[in-house]
Amino acid sequence: MGHRNFSGQDLRHLKLSGEKLTGIDLSQADLRDMDLRGADLSSAILVYANLNNTNLADANLNGAILFGCRLQFANLSGASLVLADLSQSDCYCTNFSYANFMRAILVNAKQLDTANFEGAIFSHTTLPDGTVQEYLIGAERSQLDFDPTS
Repeated sequence: MGHRNFSGQDLRHLKLSGEKLTGIDLSQADLRDMDLRGADLSSAILVYANLNNTNLADANLNGAILFGCRLQFANLSGASLVLADLSQSDCYCTNFSYANFMRAILVNAKQLDTANFEGAIFSHTTLPDGTVQEYLIGAERSQLDFDPTS
């Protein structure tokens, strides 16, 4: 993809698994039901993007900005979210199993109590309440103090 700014675009149902999309701007884009398995979205800008039902399994989202994203029912199993910012994102029933949240930011992320974190890695991760989780693998929701009312 030569053009790097797709902000506000309707890209629903596209299949871009394994594609290199480094630094792409997808702010406020509609990315529902996309296949982005194994895609390289490192340093991507996904502010307020709609990623509901999107398959991001094994994707590289290192350094990506996912502020305010809609991630309902999205699959991020095995995704690398090192230094990613998921602040204020809606994570209702999101699959984060075996994802790497090293130094990721989850401040004010919503509905994390419904997400799957089986085998996920948390290292120096900023949690919804602003505290930092030093190191934890395979987090139970109760260990992360996710507020079910947020």
